[in-house]
Amino acid sequence: MERNNRSKKEARKKELVRELGRIINALKKDKEIKFIMLFGSLARGDISATSDVGMIIVKGTKKKFLDRLDEIYSTLVPNVALDILVYTPEEFEAMKNTNVSVMNAVKEGKILYEP
Repeated sequence: MERNNRSKKEARKKELVRELGRIINALKKDKEIKFIMLFGSLARGDISATSDVGMIIVKGTKKKFLDRLDEIYSTLVPNVALDILVYTPEEFEAMKNTNVSVMNAVKEGKILYEP
């Protein structure tokens, strides 16, 4: 049972890493992106069979929060579960010291792309 669990976790990790690479390549085309940060279990390395890809995307935009998410999800057409937050630079700066979720993401996260 332990071996089967480990192989499921390894398979999930490979799937997430492969999809993450595809996502980053797709997002690099967006010239408004300031940086992309990975957070959550994939960033920490404690992946389970149900892990998703958690990312904070900071980009210069005037779009409303939900419109930003729609734009990103329709651009990416994800093949795995994603937890994506899209902030403007100003929003991110304000939230990184006041929002517990963002503070944790900053603490444990990894910058994956910064042009």
